[in-house]
Amino acid sequence: MGYRLGFVILTIFACSAGCSSGPFASSSPSPVGRSISSVSTTLPPEEPKMLPPEVLDWTLPLTSRWRKVNATSHLIAEDYYVAKCVGARVNKPTTRAAFLERRTPGATWNSDNRRLFNPSIASTFGYRVSPMTVNTIANPNSAPTHPGSSWKRCFKKLRSEHPLPPYDGVVQYIQTEAFQAAMSSPETQRSIVRWRRCVGRIALVDTAVEPFDMPTPDLVDRLGIPADLHGQPSVNEIRIASADASCQVSSGFLETLHSNEASVQRRLIHRFANRVDREIAEFAQYDREMRALMAE
Repeated sequence: MGYRLGFVILTIFACSAGCSSGPFASSSPSPVGRSISSVSTTLPPEEPKMLPPEVLDWTLPLTSRWRKVNATSHLIAEDYYVAKCVGARVNKPTTRAAFLERRTPGATWNSDNRRLFNPSIASTFGYRVSPMTVNTIANPNSAPTHPGSSWKRCFKKLRSEHPLPPYDGVVQYIQTEAFQAAMSSPETQRSIVRWRRCVGRIALVDTAVEPFDMPTPDLVDRLGIPADLHGQPSVNEIRIASADASCQVSSGFLETLHSNEASVQRRLIHRFANRVDREIAEFAQYDREMRALMAE
């Protein structure tokens, strides 16, 4: 289904740039030896300093120009359009409420669909994540699993009237490239070495592990963390995650990564200024069109 492509791209980047990869794709050897019951669960002795607001929310140069989370609400508007087109019964007030909810990030995400992890979040969620957006109201017009010819015809009409903006264009490239460049920078790598020394006091960590590899497969198994990172964390998980997050602060990892990522974004935005402006304008136009559907 074509209109889902943009959302897939958005969620893939959200996880590649912020999700714990431990349960899914960690290629480093699983730590062995100590059990969770014998792992120290006390915080590191040094108290981490307060993070600047832009690091807590992971605000970057592109953040103020496009709220990536709004693309999630567009799915509600698109399904509403198609449902009306095929003659299905629709509930406009409920649909609008679901649309507005999905424009607000969940507690562990920001408006870029970037996963947030810091001592405050770890103290409540451990390594778990909230839904990406507020979504207490189910989509009342969900697309069928096997759409018929009328649905396909109406979807084609939707796309002819409301072409999808280039979610996989230069803006996406800048976000991905900036994160990867920041992670591989010497300053960030040195902070990761400091983080390993710090977190090694709490749990056995392989020398190849990086902060985004946490929780490691071994911790996932021992703490009973599900692959989707949902659910209620245990007391032990919260203690270990809080210690990990404190180490990410005290080692300078979070601030160093954020500073480097912001710097690369600014440089690439300048290099591709015209294309960035054009794409952002297209995103804004599509958002206006989807909001107009909800206002009719």
